[in-house]
Amino acid sequence: MTDLKTCSTGPMIELSEVIFSWNFDTVVLNLDRLRIFPGERVFIAGPSGSGKTTLLNLIAGIITPQKGTVSVSGEILNRFTGTQRDLFRADHIGFIFQMFNLVPYLSVVENVTLSCSFSKKRRDRAISRSGSIKAEADRLLKNLGMNGTMGAGQPVTRLSVGQQQRVAAARALIGEPDIIIADEPTSALDMDHRKTFLELLFKECKRKQGTIVFVSHDTSLETMFDRTIELNAINRIDR
Repeated sequence: MTDLKTCSTGPMIELSEVIFSWNFDTVVLNLDRLRIFPGERVFIAGPSGSGKTTLLNLIAGIITPQKGTVSVSGEILNRFTGTQRDLFRADHIGFIFQMFNLVPYLSVVENVTLSCSFSKKRRDRAISRSGSIKAEADRLLKNLGMNGTMGAGQPVTRLSVGQQQRVAAARALIGEPDIIIADEPTSALDMDHRKTFLELLFKECKRKQGTIVFVSHDTSLETMFDRTIELNAINRIDR
């Protein structure tokens, strides 16, 4: 694990004394403190079942801990109602899900712009960047390797797995959220395409110094990140 880089500002993400379990008999995560700073690119490592996806869901406010606090951008998410957490996530977090979670009856561009339907902040930033939401969606798709011949108006069900993965990334990136959370988004790609995808993702996030929290079983990708967090090393549970 690399040393934590020096940062003059406070953490973008901070988990303190967090305990989470799906039932009260089995604790999945027991964390003393975890901090991630603005602009960091952090790789979360750990074997299957170690709680990586659970950690991402806590950071995104999809779930809340039984004990402790989850703070994102200075806001303690587990003090919010479910609706407040949903609104906060829509404004501040882009989530690339492992299974992509694309809407099958929507077109490629409609899937990308869906994020802006839930967040005025991201909608306004997308329009400011490219003049319209659609134009910004087209720009992101192109920068992520989805050229015009793939048809932004066609259903996502006609795309390959790799193309769907890029659509999911564009949906997360549109409107420049403060944080990108990525759960095994490159698992269906070969090594060359994984590295190319990450380079494109980093390039898009660099403009706003977005924070990236990335989970993968592929430890060969670690060197592309600022630091690695070994989840088993900080998770205080008996296995």
